[in-house]
Amino acid sequence: MRLVLLFLLFFVSKFGFTQTDLKSQLIGKSWYKTEIRLSDDSKIFKAEVNDIYHSIFFINKDSILVNSNGKSSFQKYFVKDSVLQYGLGKFKINLVSDVKLILTQMDLEPQVAFKITYIPKRLNDLLYKPQSYIAKNKALVYKQISKAIEPSFLDENYAAMDYIFMKFGFPEYKRGGFVIRFIITDKGKLTGIKIVASSNDKYNQKLIKAVLSTKDKWRPAEFLGEYINTEIEYNFNLGWETPKVENVFAKTKADSLAESEYYLNYGNDMFEGRSYSMALPNYTKAIELNPLNIEAYYQRAAAYVMAKKLDKACLDYKQLMFMEQKKAKILFEKYCNKP
Repeated sequence: MRLVLLFLLFFVSKFGFTQTDLKSQLIGKSWYKTEIRLSDDSKIFKAEVNDIYHSIFFINKDSILVNSNGKSSFQKYFVKDSVLQYGLGKFKINLVSDVKLILTQMDLEPQVAFKITYIPKRLNDLLYKPQSYIAKNKALVYKQISKAIEPSFLDENYAAMDYIFMKFGFPEYKRGGFVIRFIITDKGKLTGIKIVASSNDKYNQKLIKAVLSTKDKWRPAEFLGEYINTEIEYNFNLGWETPKVENVFAKTKADSLAESEYYLNYGNDMFEGRSYSMALPNYTKAIELNPLNIEAYYQRAAAYVMAKKLDKACLDYKQLMFMEQKKAKILFEKYCNKP
């Protein structure tokens, strides 16, 4: 009996301490995303994924502030057995230290699950030198740096600029241009609203009113561990200025990416119908339009395998390995390293 009690005391002290220690390394810190990869450490080439702005702030032992692309919300979180859970997300804590946090999504397939690397906000702040000035009230005010040094807008459905535009209610059939500037203080208060430019003064007060509607939804920005006064400026170009295009017939990058996905999907239809020879040119076209279309390389290689053209499939697997895709190495070993 005594041995059992001693074992239980050891178990509780050892693992209870580890759990508490893990949480203590998170609490009170803001973490900024620096890199996203797939859970098998494969590199991701989609801009809409890599450009995601994401940060998490562990306020205390229960609450976390999550910011994703300007949408911020307070949520409950739990840490148990090196697993972090908040909202609908469940993450394995791979590493937590003074300089790095690595989380991997759980309950998802490896080809879609993300591994997210963060650094503390204090370290992230060292990458920037924000402009600042002394206001009339002698307060030091920093100019906002988007996705780096800016207040958190506490709304899980809208980023601040989108929320203001929704409240603005500018008529869709009209064109206009407005630039508005305001300050969020180090206490989270809204002040100093000013219309900097306007194409129609008739709507200025409506825009100011829209900004005022955000007054209780701000958490002040932090810089090097201190709350700061931050000047924010939003430019609402509502069809007032048309971007200059040197060649109206030139295909934009967005056009090419969308067209690449079209050929990929068309090729997949052919592949599912076992028309591998017809799928191949569609995959090739998808790659020509977007040389970073990872799925198109995988699918073309698979079509080559089914068409018994292993030499060409192996070239695609080599290219994928060069692009840091871990699954490609397994497939290369399977199809290309045969004696």
